Amino acid sequence: MTEEQEAILKRAIDHYGIDNQLTKTVEELSELTKEICKLKIAGQNFNGADLIRARQNLLEEKADVYIMLMQLDLYFGESLAIIDEKIARLEQRMDEDDQNDCTRDTAEQ
Repeated sequence: MTEEQEAILKRAIDHYGIDNQLTKTVEELSELTKEICKLKIAGQNFNGADLIRARQNLLEEKADVYIMLMQLDLYFGESLAIIDEKIARLEQRMDEDDQNDCTRDTAEQ
């Protein structure tokens, strides 16, 4: 984030208070969840225009969530080290899955 963005987000925390910003984060997460569900439905049942609209709505809600998460980072501290650990664990699980798939495929032949 730019210095200007950081200043605005810190101002939002000071202006609204962390308790209100935590509530707002929950609201934005809920809205993102709703848009994810709509996108899944749109991919199955809606025409092209509905799918495009659902995708745009998802991107907008994702941006709102990201803004709130940036505020949480500023208030509580960044979680980059934890993110790195979780991505490494994800990779390890996928590698294990791939290994199990290879073992299963060999056993089936």
